[in-house]
Amino acid sequence: MKIILTGFMGAGKTSVGRALAERLELKFIDTDQYILDKTSFKSVREIFEKKGEKYFRKLEFNAARALADGGADAVIASGGGMINAPGALEALKKGGGVCFFLDAPFEILKTRIKNFTTRPLFKNHVSARALYNARQHIYKGYADHIIHRGKLDIGGTVQAIIKTLAGAAKKKNVVIGSPVAHSLSPRLHKAGYKALGVEKIFSFGYKEVTVTELRDFMRHTRKEYNGLSVTMPLKTEIIKYLDALEPAARKINAVNTVVNKNGFLTGYNTDYQGVLYALGNVKGKTAVVLGAGGAARAALYALKDARQIYLYNRTLRHAREAAKIFGAEVLDDKNLKLISRADIIINATSAGMDGVSRPPGAEYLKAGQTLLEMIYKPNPTPLAALATLKCLTVITGEKMLLGQALEQFKIFTGLPAPEKAIKEVL
Repeated sequence: MKIILTGFMGAGKTSVGRALAERLELKFIDTDQYILDKTSFKSVREIFEKKGEKYFRKLEFNAARALADGGADAVIASGGGMINAPGALEALKKGGGVCFFLDAPFEILKTRIKNFTTRPLFKNHVSARALYNARQHIYKGYADHIIHRGKLDIGGTVQAIIKTLAGAAKKKNVVIGSPVAHSLSPRLHKAGYKALGVEKIFSFGYKEVTVTELRDFMRHTRKEYNGLSVTMPLKTEIIKYLDALEPAARKINAVNTVVNKNGFLTGYNTDYQGVLYALGNVKGKTAVVLGAGGAARAALYALKDARQIYLYNRTLRHAREAAKIFGAEVLDDKNLKLISRADIIINATSAGMDGVSRPPGAEYLKAGQTLLEMIYKPNPTPLAALATLKCLTVITGEKMLLGQALEQFKIFTGLPAPEKAIKEVL
């Protein structure tokens, strides 16, 4: 998400922008400082004096285009005169940037700016007032939202921006499946809502729904819920009740996230993003996935940049079907010992949920490998405990759970996920 702040000098773009970026855990960029960092000039005033306003506006446009093409999520405080750099704000908004105009009465701005003479276009209060009047309608024309800062301090302005992004209507989210009462999803999401101060807008609960009950439940979803977090045994079954699937969910053939936009239900899969969050860079690695169900398919999708992928499942037919889709090589009981050659082993089976069992191939684990255990209860599982004894790097299911929840939070709220606050729940 790119959040762009515009406004007259003294409106607080930089101070509000820094506070907003910290709250949303985003990068903060001040376009004036960005330009200075890319040039040898020491101040904007120096650029105006030596090169003129036209030259500076060209620098602003180039900076805006570079920031737009960079693709990183950020809070961007634009220079007060960027509206006079042709195409600059349009470039900043490219790709979905949301623009907020921080509006404030001129008399309040005067009290915040003690020395107008340090600003290149302001000789005195009279000229500043004239420029203020001339720019107001331009700011409003570019803005997606207007925040009136008259009586708002920095914290109040930050909260007003976040609530504007969240929207005014209350939105109910729920995790469904069976069993589901043990799910950590409500706690994770509620922690995020509280951190952003939007707990009165968003709610998150849980509802026990079996496969046979799913049809009746989905009849009410379009009118009642903003989003569904979907767990077993519904991740594939729910697809028949949706209007669209994003590409990853379609290939994985499993959905763990459903978002409702005006009655239109779209299915997503954030499990694979949880795998990538847990493992980091998998490029050039050799990986073994144990299992061939929805969780395994999410892992296989996440491993698409790996050098080599092996897949093992007790039911060989299921293994072959999944391997064909994701370009994996099937392991059977005769060559399962190839696990010992892998960099990464992912347990996507249910073995270990009982606190006793281990999946086939556990005896081939060796020091130096990385194990991702997708089960997060119990912790550790018997497989994870064995891997620790054998000096593997063990990544528990909680890290994957966190990664997929962060992506799910963004989808449900349209807001950046406050990772620190959500992580503390785990």
